Amino acid sequence: EVIVDVSCNESSNHLLDNETKIIMYREQNTTHVFRGAVGTEAGTAEIAICYPNIDLQFGNRCSKGRSGPFSTIFIKKTGFNTKPIIEIDIC
Repeated sequence: EVIVDVSCNESSNHLLDNETKIIMYREQNTTHVFRGAVGTEAGTAEIAICYPNIDLQFGNRCSKGRSGPFSTIFIKKTGFNTKPIIEIDIC
C-alpha cells in the first residue's frame, strides 16, 4: 500500500498536490525533492522542494512557461525570522 501525504515531512515518500491531483514521489531517500507527472505522454509535470528548516517563498518574478524542456531556477536568501527566508523563482 502506498501512503500519500498532502504535506512534506521527513518520512514522506509520496506527496499529493490537492490542486493538480498529481502524486509525486521522493527523488532519492536522502533528498527533499519530490517529482511527478500525469500520464505517459507529454503533459503536466510537477516538482516540490520540501525543507522544514527554512521558509521557502515564491519570488513572483517568473511565470509558468509552456515552451522548451529547460527551466532556470533562481534562489536567493532574503532574510531571517525564526528560520532563513529563501526566495525561489522558476523561469
